[in-house]
Amino acid sequence: ALVDLLTATEVDGLAATCAAARVPALLTLTVTGRVEIEPSDPLDAEVSAAFDAHQRRTVAGRPLLGPDAATATVDAFRRHGMIVHLAETPWRLDADDRTLITRWLTERVAAAVEQRSELRGRAVAALHRRVNRAPLRAVIYHVDLLALPNGGPT
Repeated sequence: ALVDLLTATEVDGLAATCAAARVPALLTLTVTGRVEIEPSDPLDAEVSAAFDAHQRRTVAGRPLLGPDAATATVDAFRRHGMIVHLAETPWRLDADDRTLITRWLTERVAAAVEQRSELRGRAVAALHRRVNRAPLRAVIYHVDLLALPNGGPT
């Protein structure tokens, strides 16, 4: 995961540099913002919106791309004449990954609450309800992006 932590200007600079040098770029595990969590909870949409807003926040004057990174990166590389290939690379977590899912959910709720503090009580209660149920499953969607110089690498 890299480009979700960059700005549109930084991604454009990366694409321009790769295109000018005629070198390929492989960017992996770029978040898309799409998740599926079981069991579901009525607060899921609010937590997701707050989490996505947190990923898009401005840090030190830099507006982060967050879940918009994949689209912005594809557009930037194509603007600079690169050929772009995408592959979905979702994380599929199930009962064997309960510790990881619990940590991911806890950090997701913390980021959502940091963005929208009024969610704190309801989001923490929803988190506790969810992690105390079985089975617990999640799919966190990512994409991998391969950008090649037009005509292939030199």
